[in-house]
Amino acid sequence: MALHVLTIGESSPVGDLGIQSDLRIFSALGIHGMAAVTAVRASQGDRGDEVSLERVSQQVQRILAACSVEAIKVGPLPSGAVVRAAAEHLASVHAPIVLDWDVSGERAFSFDDEVGEALFEALVPRAVLLTTSIEAAEALLGLPVRERVDIRRAARTLAHQGASTVWIRGGTVDGVWMPDLIWEDGVDEWFELPSVNVGPGALLSAIATARLAGGDAARQAVGWARDYLFNMMGGSGRPGIGG
Repeated sequence: MALHVLTIGESSPVGDLGIQSDLRIFSALGIHGMAAVTAVRASQGDRGDEVSLERVSQQVQRILAACSVEAIKVGPLPSGAVVRAAAEHLASVHAPIVLDWDVSGERAFSFDDEVGEALFEALVPRAVLLTTSIEAAEALLGLPVRERVDIRRAARTLAHQGASTVWIRGGTVDGVWMPDLIWEDGVDEWFELPSVNVGPGALLSAIATARLAGGDAARQAVGWARDYLFNMMGGSGRPGIGG
């Protein structure tokens, strides 16, 4: 019998990001994926049209009433109300939650914003795995994340907000490559090999969510996801459209 995984996030018309990308990954890994749409985007730089809170709640309630879920992935959510509603609906669900909060630039949220406050109060403490990029970590914390010491500080700060495991995905900062960092139980681990080039890492977090559904621990799921995607792309680090 197939495992069931729920993804909550935005819709992307090209399918390279958002729930379409998640569902494709789940299917490839033999997972039955289900989705609740929170916003509809016309392009990658578009903030998107928010789905009403009522409709988001109806989607999540319908899915949870239909079957049990073994893992949940939550992407960036458009409002504090949606964040709190999602947390409320998931409160009674005994399944690992992956929070993939890769929001930067004009779509960034910080501790001082309504979304940020709701995020850290309601969802981060529920997350088995919180993953974000270096740029998004800066936006989340309002702190510079430019060197390894900054990445470690950011991971520790996010972990102190309640997330069991924090995964900050690496990238190029001021022309210098920074590796991925996993922070768990006060212990950090650097992944020195370059991250695969998959934009905001939506593919990686979807793979990790699928592995958590199958019983992997968070650190194990992250390592497997990186290896799987790198091998899937023939070691090039460059997926075709949609990964």
